Amino acid sequence: MPFLVIKSINVDSLKNRINHCDQEEQLIVYEQLLEHYFYSNLDTAMHYAYLLRGHAEVLNQSPSEMKALMSLALLFHLKGEPARSRELIAEGDSIVNGAVNARAHLIYNFYKGAHKLYISELDSALLYLDRSLNLGKQLADKKLAGRSLLNIGNVYFFNGNYTLALKYYQQCVEYLEEIGDNRGKVYVLFNIANIYRHRSEIEQGLKYYDEAYNLARDIGDNVMQGNVMNNKALAHASLNENDSALAYINQAIEYYELVGATKQLIQAHCNKARYLLYLNQPDSVAYYLNLVQTECEIDKYPRAHVNYLVVKAEYYRSINKNQEAIDCLTIGLGKAKEYKQDDNKLTILHQLASNEATLKNWKMAYEYADEASYVQDSVYDLTKVEAMAFLQKAFDLMKKEKETELHRAKNQLLELELRNERQSSFIIVLIAILLAVITLVTFIIFLNNRQKKNELAETNLQLKQSNQDLVDANKVKNKLISVLSHDLKSPLSSIVSMSSLAEMSPTIKEKSDLKIINAMSEASNMMLSFIDNTLLWFKKIHGNLKPDYQQLSVKFIMDETAFWFKSFSKLKEISLNFDGEDITIENDKNILLVMMRNLVSNAIKFSDNGQSVNVTWYVTNNEVTIKVSDSGTGMSEEQVKAINESGTNQSTFGTHGETGSGLGLFLCQELLLSIGGRLWVNSKEGEGTDVFCTLKIKV
Repeated sequence: MPFLVIKSINVDSLKNRINHCDQEEQLIVYEQLLEHYFYSNLDTAMHYAYLLRGHAEVLNQSPSEMKALMSLALLFHLKGEPARSRELIAEGDSIVNGAVNARAHLIYNFYKGAHKLYISELDSALLYLDRSLNLGKQLADKKLAGRSLLNIGNVYFFNGNYTLALKYYQQCVEYLEEIGDNRGKVYVLFNIANIYRHRSEIEQGLKYYDEAYNLARDIGDNVMQGNVMNNKALAHASLNENDSALAYINQAIEYYELVGATKQLIQAHCNKARYLLYLNQPDSVAYYLNLVQTECEIDKYPRAHVNYLVVKAEYYRSINKNQEAIDCLTIGLGKAKEYKQDDNKLTILHQLASNEATLKNWKMAYEYADEASYVQDSVYDLTKVEAMAFLQKAFDLMKKEKETELHRAKNQLLELELRNERQSSFIIVLIAILLAVITLVTFIIFLNNRQKKNELAETNLQLKQSNQDLVDANKVKNKLISVLSHDLKSPLSSIVSMSSLAEMSPTIKEKSDLKIINAMSEASNMMLSFIDNTLLWFKKIHGNLKPDYQQLSVKFIMDETAFWFKSFSKLKEISLNFDGEDITIENDKNILLVMMRNLVSNAIKFSDNGQSVNVTWYVTNNEVTIKVSDSGTGMSEEQVKAINESGTNQSTFGTHGETGSGLGLFLCQELLLSIGGRLWVNSKEGEGTDVFCTLKIKV
């Protein structure tokens, strides 16, 4: 049976896209749904074929219109309506003779070849499929080129030329694997298995049947799974393993019933009846034959109908109802003649002769035997003539293909020679022009070089002066840093110490005085923290920051941090909580203190009065993780992203209008990197902020 091939798709996803895409995208969706349902539900496939045709006509897309039309022709043939199928094929013939593009011709030839294959006109099928193969290669359409190779293999298979069939199947596999077409690969494996079965190489055939079945199951092709089981049953029946054949045919029937594949279901039921007959179970045979007659429209499927009548005659003969068997065979003979089924006609004539002889109707037996002999001779002669003609046709096609390739190669060689001659003339002219241009450019460059030498000498003098200015500016900068480090930091440290002593003094009893001292302590602490931040940042960017690693207690660092913010937290009535085990680590004390001051300062800065700031730490994977949490104003997603990705953050006012430099978190990131740690932030606006940082326990 000829077939199309597509990759497994997500049907639900495609259906959901229909209402959310433009008309051109809808064409693509309808094509994919049409191809998918072509294998599982003929009515649904026809529905999408009509939708595709309507949209293609509106958008004037001749390839899509041709695909819809020719697909409908094949679908009507599969539904047992050959007259309607022929009408649509004729309509396609008319359209292709008009002004359509090359892709529409490709689609027409492929589907026309497939239709010819359906109706067993193998010579014509080979002609159209050969055209579609060549067009597919010219248009670089690997999908239809692969399909054409596949169906050409089917042509040779149905004609009994298994060697050529295998050759084209192998070529087809290369295309299928390149475009990831698993459905096509299923059919190739299935047909290769059929070839080995027809050659009586049953074990090899069963191996390919199993591969085809597993792949069909992966892509959800129930019809193909049924076909594999049906043919495995035939393989076991040929070995007289009727129990195994019966088991496989039961599985095939389940798959066919699942998708409503009537034609295949009739054949499967008839095959099951035949196997039951071999197992001497006449009652079960009668049941399945009656099931076919009452529930399947066998008149729509001529070959299946004839096969049913032959099996029914065998049943009647097994229960010694020879006259009923003759009646069935007589009807079957008429249908075989009507549909020109010479193979079935020959089988029926032999059985009629045998049944008439059983009833001792010698005259009728002789007439049927004589007619069978005549049919056998004519079929043999016709088969031989057709085989020779077919092989001649195949040879002519292969010869034509080789001649076309040779002619194409000669044309390419001639074009290459002409191109080389034109290129040679062009190159000579181009070289002359280039020489003239090079001479002119060389003279201009010489003049420019003289001018640039003078300009360069003047620029060098300016650069020397600029360098000297930079050296002087660097000295001023270093002097400023020295002032910050010694002349400004030392007095501020004294102010901080004095403020702390004043806060603890028993002589200060007035709340107003205590608030003034707290504010002074806060301001001096903030200024000292700013100076420390600036100095560390300056050392970091100039490469002078060299951590002084020593054994430190994490709890000691946290106690120092708590003492530092004692006054600051009182001003806003912030509850500052520290919780964690005392852990000894190897790190730089000054860097850790500056980092913790910045983190806790930010948490207090963006917290409202009466809230709490929690600092916790714990050990994970040979690292200490420190978490500073607040329930304050929080940050936006953009701010969090900026901090986590680049460490930058724009300075904003605190809940009491506190200001900042914007250097804190950035400096913490840089300091942590210098000691092998890292920092990240989790925060939501209005819900607070969690800042995490990790430190190595040992460097």
